Amino acid sequence: MRLSSRYRYFDTKVPEILSWARGGVINMAGGIPDPAAIPPSIGDIAMDVIRQHSDKAFQYGDTQGLLELRREITRFKGFGDPDGVVVTVGSQEGLDIIGKTFIGPQDTVAVEDPTYFVALPILKTYSHSVVSIPIREGGLDMDKLEETARSGLRLLYLMPSIQNPTGRVMPLDERKAVLELAEKYDFHIVEDDPYSSLSMTPLPPSMAQLDPYRVLHLSTFSKIIAPGLRVGFIITTKEASNALINVKSATTISTPPLSQLIAAEFLKRGLIRESIDRARQLYWSKLTVISTAVREAGLEFQEPVGGFFIWLNTGIDADALLREALKLGVAFMPGRYFSPSGSFSTWIRISASQVTIEEGRLGVKRLANAIQSLKH
Repeated sequence: MRLSSRYRYFDTKVPEILSWARGGVINMAGGIPDPAAIPPSIGDIAMDVIRQHSDKAFQYGDTQGLLELRREITRFKGFGDPDGVVVTVGSQEGLDIIGKTFIGPQDTVAVEDPTYFVALPILKTYSHSVVSIPIREGGLDMDKLEETARSGLRLLYLMPSIQNPTGRVMPLDERKAVLELAEKYDFHIVEDDPYSSLSMTPLPPSMAQLDPYRVLHLSTFSKIIAPGLRVGFIITTKEASNALINVKSATTISTPPLSQLIAAEFLKRGLIRESIDRARQLYWSKLTVISTAVREAGLEFQEPVGGFFIWLNTGIDADALLREALKLGVAFMPGRYFSPSGSFSTWIRISASQVTIEEGRLGVKRLANAIQSLKH
């Protein structure tokens, strides 16, 4: 079978790595939410919606998204206008239609290095030039960003609040500096924000709050309500939303109304804060224990402030380490999959999202044993 040339961007070993985490292997590779974080009330709300709104729930929906949900999204986020909200099938569809709408083949796109690995093939599908901007110890490499912008930059993809994979939070002064460059060199920013609600510490304002024109805010309810709803959203200007709607209409027509009605009702009933608190405490309890185990193992790592992940340096080749770790019964994601430049070969991302506390402890112990096995 002949596949398109762009398929090579998607032909990674990531699905294979995720599939290895079976049969007694502790899965610290994937970022799938813990079923215990899904609110018990979601089933009752779904049944209420089906009984009361079956005429809308199973019909095609408005491409932009149900107005009642768009209103609830802006109330929940505390910024934006419902006319500037586009409801998407998860945040990944949001990034895909942003790519279709804003990026041409000759346009340059910049991403953090490391960055969310799923974003890379999506962005490479629409741009022949995806440039990595390193995250240094002091923050994003602003000299590299300005150099790239000076040569012509169309779009910058960022995760400023609990970045995946590093867990980093971009400080306010750095956010403002990036926005100043965006204004100076006329590029737009995609602010991908799936994890900010899970932070245990106060965060700086969203970049979209600081500059609603330059920033397209991309988010999801997968981490704080239920991933199976597949409801994400973009908050932007009305002008940009009109363009995104045109593209979405030729992509998925609409986000399933049943899922939108469930999400809207969940928000209207005021259940979102309780759901966030439950999820935040659940994941933080696991991150705390796993961080302690990593520290006791003597490994260099980024202290998390929330979210799902811990980013750590093993000091040895992560691909070789993964092979050894799988023999001992633990899986993780090698760092190079997050790097458009192929860097971070000794770094790995471990996830707390799917494991129990005891599995997390045991997983780190197995990881430490695998490291020692390769060092001796």
